Amino acid sequence: MLNASTLARVDKWTVPAGQQEDLDFGSSPTLFTGAFGWQQALPCGVIGTPVVNALTRVLAVAQANCPTGAHPSVRLFNEDTGAPLGAVASAGDVFAQPIFAEGKLFVAGEAGRLIAYSP
Repeated sequence: MLNASTLARVDKWTVPAGQQEDLDFGSSPTLFTGAFGWQQALPCGVIGTPVVNALTRVLAVAQANCPTGAHPSVRLFNEDTGAPLGAVASAGDVFAQPIFAEGKLFVAGEAGRLIAYSP
C-alpha cells in the first residue's frame, strides 16, 4: 500500500505460507455475484482473464499448457450464449490475455511474437 500524497510504501501484503504458488499470475481479480450464465469445456489451460470485445460481444480465451494432441489457441465464444465461434491457432503457448483494439485481435506468444488478427 502506498501513501496517496507521497507514494511512500506504508504497508505490504504477503502470500501466506503454504500458498506461495501463484496459480493466477497475470490475471485480474474477478468478482462473481450469481449463477453461471454458460460453461464450455476447454482442451487446454486458460492463461490470464478472458477478454470481451464490447462491440461484437466476442469473448476471447487464451489457452496454453495443452495435453498431448491438443494445440494452443485463442478460443472465441459468443459472450451472451457461450456458443463457440472458432479458434485462432497459435504456433506455441499464448503468453498473455489477448486484446481487442482497432477492430483486430492481438495475441502475444511465448515465441516472442505479437500477432494482429483481422476478422
